[in-house]
Amino acid sequence: MNKPNLSIVAPHPAMYHLNGNDIHYQLMLGGGNDMEIRKKNLLAMALLCLTMVASGCGTTPEGANGKSGATKSNQVKSEAPANIQMRTIKTALGDVEVPIQPQRIAAPAYLGTVLALDVQPVASDFLLMESPYLEGMLDGVTDVGDSLEALVELKPDLIITNINKEEAVDKYSLIAPTVAMPYNSFETIQEEMRYFGDLLDKKDVAEQWITDFESRTGKLRDEVQAALGEGETVSIMQEYDGKVFLFGSKSGRGGRIMYEILGANPPSTVPEHMLAESFYEFSLEMLPEYTGDYLVLTTKSTLEELQADPIWGNLPAIRDGKVYLWTESESWFRDPIAVEGQIDNLAKWIIQTAKTK
Repeated sequence: MNKPNLSIVAPHPAMYHLNGNDIHYQLMLGGGNDMEIRKKNLLAMALLCLTMVASGCGTTPEGANGKSGATKSNQVKSEAPANIQMRTIKTALGDVEVPIQPQRIAAPAYLGTVLALDVQPVASDFLLMESPYLEGMLDGVTDVGDSLEALVELKPDLIITNINKEEAVDKYSLIAPTVAMPYNSFETIQEEMRYFGDLLDKKDVAEQWITDFESRTGKLRDEVQAALGEGETVSIMQEYDGKVFLFGSKSGRGGRIMYEILGANPPSTVPEHMLAESFYEFSLEMLPEYTGDYLVLTTKSTLEELQADPIWGNLPAIRDGKVYLWTESESWFRDPIAVEGQIDNLAKWIIQTAKTK
């Protein structure tokens, strides 16, 4: 069986591994010399950043009285120009002082969310920038990768990250006020949009997006609910190298769309703690128990290859063609713009498939 393409090297090991958000990076960070080299490179960049900051290239870690301002991440504040008004916002690591009207946003995370709020960030991460759903929307956005030096040169006044480790966020905080929110922090896409709409002084844009989105997806939800039979369920999975991963409502791969937005239900046999995680690995032996009437599957395999497989081919959803197959490059993204680009196809698939039963 062909394997999904999981060969992209993570640009920010801590960003995608420590928060436990995505299996792509969990698999990539299995260890080895490359990981150690990346850690050393990140440390070297951090030390370089500190040197540049202290010498006046960017913001300074010291106050006017010469005392150090760097302590815990929820206390660290970059020196803001006197004419910049600040306010306090809650983050995963505590309260942070941020500009009331940030102008130069670095978005190593939540790139699609920032763009959905009509804000053009100055920086992001190459993996997020490779999203097929953001094509043509990234003029002026610089890929800073894991280079703190490159980030310093862009002089952001706000950094958005999904890292939830103080030691990593502290490095960002020496460059600019940093808001840390793991990807699974928000129960709904509306909550996510309102949080960042407030942060970026775009509350009106967030509310308009929510109104339009709910109007559009409400109709899709009703159609999907009408198409599904009583008690019918949907599973969200990815297969890779003999392993299987299950995704819940706070995940990409279609989990956010099918469960949170379209109101489909997972099989009752799936333990709740597995769905509470961003992803959960389980053994192939449990496939028959955890696979619903319909299956959304991230894979590089074709339907014919899956049907010929002795394990996958015995699943009713595979055998009867009640499976939606897509690649990781299509399914990984879960931001508002990606969801808008994915939801029509997923809803249409399950509605049409249900008609054939």
